[in-house]
Amino acid sequence: MTEESPHRFERHRHVRRGEDFARAYASRVRHDAGWCVVHGASNGLPFARLGLSVGRRCGGAVRRNRIKRVLREAFRLCGEELPIGLDFVVSCRLPKSASMDRPTLTESMKLFREVLPTLHKLIP
Repeated sequence: MTEESPHRFERHRHVRRGEDFARAYASRVRHDAGWCVVHGASNGLPFARLGLSVGRRCGGAVRRNRIKRVLREAFRLCGEELPIGLDFVVSCRLPKSASMDRPTLTESMKLFREVLPTLHKLIP
């Protein structure tokens, strides 16, 4: 039996179902951070979950996957500071020709540390 790494972003922390994404978008609780929009909704679970929406307009598959890896890692590293019981959906808006090639880990962690607690106050 394989042992799971403690540094892994666990599957149960992913927003995967379309209904969960739709609930986050429909809640109308959002924050525009310029290069992305963060939507939030209550999930009734004892932990926060992250959903990512990075469309083709952000670049090719390699670039989109890199953006998602950086965002997941920042969310994982900020895990203890995040409010529980919420789903957060990050919609990336980096155009292919953006001067900022991709969000850095530092920028992503700053986003989660500053924006998510603020969204938590707005979610009923």
